[in-house]
Amino acid sequence: SICCFASRRSSPRIFSSLRGLVVWCLYWVGLGILSSVGLGTGLHTFLLYLGPHIASVTLAAWECMSVNFPSPPYPEEIRCPPDDRTGTQLSIFTIMSKVRLESFMWGLGTAIGELPPYFMARAG
Repeated sequence: SICCFASRRSSPRIFSSLRGLVVWCLYWVGLGILSSVGLGTGLHTFLLYLGPHIASVTLAAWECMSVNFPSPPYPEEIRCPPDDRTGTQLSIFTIMSKVRLESFMWGLGTAIGELPPYFMARAG
């Protein structure tokens, strides 16, 4: 605990960015859980949140010809870095790597959301 306290005092930016990343991950896990219960209406959260998020990252990547914009959590609008055309090839795999954290966390949430009905069916 002393080591954690000393490192927390010396680098608050690391803990602040780590906290933001954990909140970002919990947001997508929560949306995944809501997706598996259908928000009570049967509406899938992929259509409301993850799909538009992937589309906005993809459009920004093609507009910027780069995926070097800020890491998640993103601001309201993704802005291209100034003159960052480093000659790297933009492919579907580089875009997929940019949204893999959100997609994985959302999928983890859908899997977690399926556990209560599974255990209720097994118990009954």
